[in-house]
Amino acid sequence: MRPVLVLIAALVTSLALACGDDDGSRSSGSNGIPTPAGPVIRQSCDSIAATDYFLNEEERTWFTKNCNRLDCASIRGTQYVSDIEREWFLANCL
Repeated sequence: MRPVLVLIAALVTSLALACGDDDGSRSSGSNGIPTPAGPVIRQSCDSIAATDYFLNEEERTWFTKNCNRLDCASIRGTQYVSDIEREWFLANCL
């Protein structure tokens, strides 16, 4: 089920980017439905982690602030992003 959600998120993101005005701004599409004014940022830790890439720096910043890593190798040698991440690492990676 998760790969389907990732595919849907990628499709929605692609459509949102394609619907921008020719000058690069995004106000409203030809059908009158508003499109995002700023960069597209997925706000789902699972969908971002499943794709293993960030759409832009804003999304990377959001992910770093809001999502705990649950992979010993990615946490080891770095600062914890939260107390929950620290507790998980100490319980699972030592």
